[in-house]
Parts: sequence; C-alpha cells; structure tokens
Amino acid sequence: MLTAAQIAGRGGKLGAWDMNIIVGGGPVKIDRLGRVKTGLELPEDLSDVWAVQLGTATEQLNLDWYERRSRQPVTRRGEVLQHCDHDWAVCTLDGWIEEMQCPIEGKHVGGREPLEVIIERYQPQMQWQCEITGAEQCALSVIMGTNEPIIEYIKRDADYARKLIDVGRLFIQHVRAKTPPVDLPAGAFV
Repeated sequence: MLTAAQIAGRGGKLGAWDMNIIVGGGPVKIDRLGRVKTGLELPEDLSDVWAVQLGTATEQLNLDWYERRSRQPVTRRGEVLQHCDHDWAVCTLDGWIEEMQCPIEGKHVGGREPLEVIIERYQPQMQWQCEITGAEQCALSVIMGTNEPIIEYIKRDADYARKLIDVGRLFIQHVRAKTPPVDLPAGAFV
C-alpha cells in the first residue's frame, strides 16, 4: 500500500498506473479517473480486493528474489519521481536496478495468461516509467501463480512514450479545467 507521503506526491498528477487506465480502461474508467483527479470522487478503496492485496503482499518478496537471483541490488523502492519537463507526470517506483539504470516492476498474476498478454497489459506503466526516469528499459518481474518470477526487460519505445505524453497532457488539461475527458484519442496505442 502507498504511504501518505507517496499519495501526496502523486496528488493531481498522472502516475504510471493512471496511464494504464487512460490507455486501456475504456470511457467509464477514464471518466472515473478524471473525477478522482479533480476531487469529485474518492479513489476506489482496494483494501478488500484480493488480487490487489496479494500483489502488495508479494511485491517485496518479488524484488528481494530478483536481488538474490541476479546479485544486483534493487534500490529506491517506493520513491515518487516527477518528469523533468512535465510537472503533472509522475511515477512511483517499485524499485530501481542500479547496475542496469532502470526501473523494475514486480507483478503477481494468476498464471493462466501468456506472458505476452501480461507484458501488453503493463506496457503503458513500464513505458511511462522509462519516460519519467529516462531509462532505456524497464525490468518486469512476474510471479505467475506460485512459480518463481520470470524476468523480462522491456525496451523503451520513444514513439509510444511520446503518445503517452500527448494523451496525458490532454487528460491533465481536462483535470485542471474540471471537464470530463471525453475527447481522448481512441486506439492511439494499437
């Protein structure tokens, strides 16, 4: 779970998970995110959502396991970073691999989907973190069911990141104007 300081550091800004919603959440979820970001609605209480709590409970183990297996320290856990050019663009790191100079995302999934589907699901989040940090890749450590984590290194895609910034800028304009984000470009990431 995020600390009060982490939540405060993300207030009124777009984080990596927000970009997952904006890119693939559909109109209802995007509208709800807009209402949350403008303060018209409280964020969803996820304390009783099993999958979220399981991911929270296993994130530390996932990152510790990466350290143990790779012999590379994972630092900056939970650090909130802001984009150098856009004050509204932030990310909260699961961790940072110093040796590779890249963020690492720790995920726990059911294990019934192909890895490619999981990578695609978290693509906006990983590309956003690359954009915010300036990293050339993002490590994705995925626990599938009860299996040992699988590590994939996802290369930064500058065109994809530019599209994220463009749609994020449009979304945040709606937040600041307190208008519904109805004109976000559909299919910009297909």
